[in-house]
Amino acid sequence: MVIIINKNKNNNIRDDRITKTRDNRSPSFDSIGSTIDVTTPSSLSQNKNKNNDVVNYYSSTTIKDDTTKRDDDFCLLSTTSSYNNNNDIETSNNTTQFHCTNSIYNNNAIFLKALSSIVVLNDNNIGYDKVRSVLQTYRGKLVTVGSHILEGLRSAAPNRFAGRVADFNDNLLYEMQDGGQDIHSIITSNNKKKDDNNNNELQLLNEDIDNFDESLRMALLLPDEKEEEETNNVDTTTTITYRGSFMQTERTIFQPAHVDYDWPILREARKTNHLYIAFFPLTQEGAFIQLWKENTEDNCYGTVLYIPYGKMLVVPSDTIHGGGFKRGYGGNLRYHLYISKENEGGLPEHQTNKYTEEHDKRRELCERFLDVPGLDSLLGTFFNT
Repeated sequence: MVIIINKNKNNNIRDDRITKTRDNRSPSFDSIGSTIDVTTPSSLSQNKNKNNDVVNYYSSTTIKDDTTKRDDDFCLLSTTSSYNNNNDIETSNNTTQFHCTNSIYNNNAIFLKALSSIVVLNDNNIGYDKVRSVLQTYRGKLVTVGSHILEGLRSAAPNRFAGRVADFNDNLLYEMQDGGQDIHSIITSNNKKKDDNNNNELQLLNEDIDNFDESLRMALLLPDEKEEEETNNVDTTTTITYRGSFMQTERTIFQPAHVDYDWPILREARKTNHLYIAFFPLTQEGAFIQLWKENTEDNCYGTVLYIPYGKMLVVPSDTIHGGGFKRGYGGNLRYHLYISKENEGGLPEHQTNKYTEEHDKRRELCERFLDVPGLDSLLGTFFNT
């Protein structure tokens, strides 16, 4: 099977996800906003080093933000299986978790439980049982993203974002990319140099994109499609169309549960399994997202996932989710993809956040789909506010 990554030819795609402020949204109604111009706050876009030189936050320079927490209060720690007195394995649930190293917080059980509930999406041996279980629950896939893609997109990211995400989260800066550009064209159009070193970089970028395309293709293949390919050595063509956007968090405000398309679009997409969304960080800060599993219960608690640098999380388009997390100086700069398997159905002409129930527009999703218990305790401690 050959994958073809198609650029979206419709340059007039509407973007209904951006509006001026969360106050524009009336309760129980989904809004359609308009693009506005927003200046990225200087606290996000730049800082000055000891020589009073401006340091852009996209650079590799690390600038500690001590206004709400100390970076050394927390760390990622891998834990292994424990053994009882008979030398039998008590648990085989190896995990990689965020741990608190500051005794000030260690007496707060709610805080520690919320912190330890964050699932780190690593795919090494330690912790992968838990990761695999979470991915299965949310029908998610992990895809590796090469360093030349990450560095290229980070360099191409705007210093001034076009707008803020609609409704509740005016803390989220957002810029949808031209529908006629794929990742390769976004990166190369930003790099105009024509020297031998640049040619080498382009070759490495092309290799990364080829690997990315193949990994994405494999992630989107359904089990019967994989079996057909392996058994019959089928050579068919899957055309994938995607559109991307840069995102950055100004301060932490947990985004309410929502989906990224109108419910009629998602109902059609369920029939063919052709629409997906994806997220991957563009800096070493990584990225956080909360997911909810669709069910009919009244109280459905989310799961907060941490996506490490170099990994992309892919989930079906009807996945109920929410962002709005900031941990670190750079605002967790990330890239958000809208993906379609073109031979099953095209990419919708526009995206718009929907916060209401599928079958009852009078009721907000966030009335049933609740934040991780104790998540508020991480505000100003683990997450920047």
